[in-house]
Amino acid sequence: MARAGLGRPPDSEFQQLLATQLAVTHALHTAVAGGAVDAVLEQVCVGLEWELGVVWIEDSASRELVCGGLWQPPDEPLGSFAAAIREAGDSPVVAFAQAAWESRSTSWLAQDAAAAVPEVECGVAVAVVGGGHAIGVLGFFAGRRRDPDAGLGELIEGFGLQLGEAIARDE
Repeated sequence: MARAGLGRPPDSEFQQLLATQLAVTHALHTAVAGGAVDAVLEQVCVGLEWELGVVWIEDSASRELVCGGLWQPPDEPLGSFAAAIREAGDSPVVAFAQAAWESRSTSWLAQDAAAAVPEVECGVAVAVVGGGHAIGVLGFFAGRRRDPDAGLGELIEGFGLQLGEAIARDE
């Protein structure tokens, strides 16, 4: 999603961003309790061309982030990466998610962390905020290089806020 100049993105990209925003909003309003996470992950991945979406949720007992949901297309382009996420542990990706959770700001996967995961070329993570506090992290990854994009980061931050409020509402 390269940006041409400053201001509004080109019309085709703007339409893609808008369509994704509407799809996520619709998914959150129509999802049955517990289904909001999967719906958001799928809509963002499909709409914004990410190959894997994951949500980490804070485990109340350990106070650590654990995988609370994962979506990838049927051809599983990042299959071994997805398996590693499900297993969790101390990895650069979990540290990346932790940084977004603690700062409540957008984090882009650094080159050194991406190098530790051969399948992944880029990633973005944002805090999921519900009830006034961070309850988890949304992360999206791709096997192709994407440069950090402030506008895209803000859009995904908005999805984190929407999902957090939906989770808080369902509890």
